[in-house]
Amino acid sequence: MKLIFTYTIIAGIIAGVTGPIPGSSILLTLLELVMIIHLAKHFDYHLGLKDIFGIGSLIWAISTALKDLAVELFWTIWCLDFGLSQIFVASVFVFVLGIILRYYFNTFKKKA
Repeated sequence: MKLIFTYTIIAGIIAGVTGPIPGSSILLTLLELVMIIHLAKHFDYHLGLKDIFGIGSLIWAISTALKDLAVELFWTIWCLDFGLSQIFVASVFVFVLGIILRYYFNTFKKKA
């Protein structure tokens, strides 16, 4: 759990620092991939290169759509500052992704 919190905090920092820069969500996608690899190692789950690229593509597509939608909703409904909503959305997304991955890797061990 400490590992997931660490990545969550890093995601919030990245979102806060690079939020206004176009294309900065690529950094968050890379962070999410590193977290996946780190969690997989932690649970002795073997990920091949094909798995990593497939997961990365899927995460990028889903996270980009969800983050854009969530940021727009936060800004429209609650008139939150664009930067604050990006930090919140990025942190929550990484946290939830970490929890799901922890459950998956712990439940479906695929040893190397």
